[in-house]
Amino acid sequence: MGNTDTDLNPETGLTADHPTLHGGDLLSASRQFGIPVADWIDLSTGISPFAYPFTPPPASAFRRLPYPDPQLYQVAADYYGHANLLVSAGTQPLIQALPCLLPEAPVWVPDIGYREHAQQWAGAGRLCRSYPAHSAQAMISALDMALTADRHSHLVIINPNNPSGVRLQPEQLRTWADRLAPGHYLIIDEAFVDAEPQYSVLPGHWRENMIVLRSFGKFFGLAGLRLGFVAAPTTLRADLSAALGLWSVNGPAQAIACEALADHRWQAQVRTRLQDAADLISGLLTRHIDSPAVHTPLFSTLSLPRAEAEGLQMHCARAGILLRVIHVDDRQSLVRIGRFDPDNEAERRRLEDSLALL
Repeated sequence: MGNTDTDLNPETGLTADHPTLHGGDLLSASRQFGIPVADWIDLSTGISPFAYPFTPPPASAFRRLPYPDPQLYQVAADYYGHANLLVSAGTQPLIQALPCLLPEAPVWVPDIGYREHAQQWAGAGRLCRSYPAHSAQAMISALDMALTADRHSHLVIINPNNPSGVRLQPEQLRTWADRLAPGHYLIIDEAFVDAEPQYSVLPGHWRENMIVLRSFGKFFGLAGLRLGFVAAPTTLRADLSAALGLWSVNGPAQAIACEALADHRWQAQVRTRLQDAADLISGLLTRHIDSPAVHTPLFSTLSLPRAEAEGLQMHCARAGILLRVIHVDDRQSLVRIGRFDPDNEAERRRLEDSLALL
């Protein structure tokens, strides 16, 4: 395990001669390949293809200043199984604020994962130490060793990990929280856990030194709404609220979230549909690509040599299918593949035809 105070895991473009293509960046992909935005199949994100069919918010949601809605907190507490919540405009503002609010200490961050965590901690002048996140076994071994040597660090866990797909049991996370020295925090990014809520620490494994980030837009297919939550101790929630400022979450977003978080029947149906979508992608990859893959309900991840990963991304892009490549090191890369509706026969056939030509 090494130490770094810079971006641990740069993300990739399609070729060295073109701009970086990030997840969901259809405008750049369209310019590069001459394919209209509307004609792309975007599999480069982990956002559900099944958007929640919300009722249009009332006019009052647009007219009034958006103070936090008590009803939103009530339904969110029921949905997450936890009441110590703060709503925010997505989890990104929280990721940016935390390094400036927590006590001074080094922080452990995954060597593979959403790079904003490492960037924000490093940007705040914190010492970042990386641990391997390509497998649960490697992660557990490395962090057990690290905490035995020194408990005086913060720890960032992404569960499930994006993009490696590694999942950890909540009991393991609770054990690490208990091992941290007083005044040090376990930050758990659960942005992709809604489709597999059994991996969340919130209902039954909460500790007072935990900070848990939850994304609304990914599972509910409404990423543009910009809504998220953090579960945190009382004092830290107050500090985060002050850092976010007044009226940080707009009224329509709050109204839509109230409806979606309370719709348990729709949630159960979508978990089934996402598993069907994952099974479809898994079958296609097994038939056409000889490479290890990890599958979660919201995305699949292939591990490939760097040149092969870039070649696969380029090959699919020429067919108007956008994938995501994340370089692990100079030799190895991950290819993340999102989901489409299994009932969309045209998209299924287009992806299968593209993979068959590899």
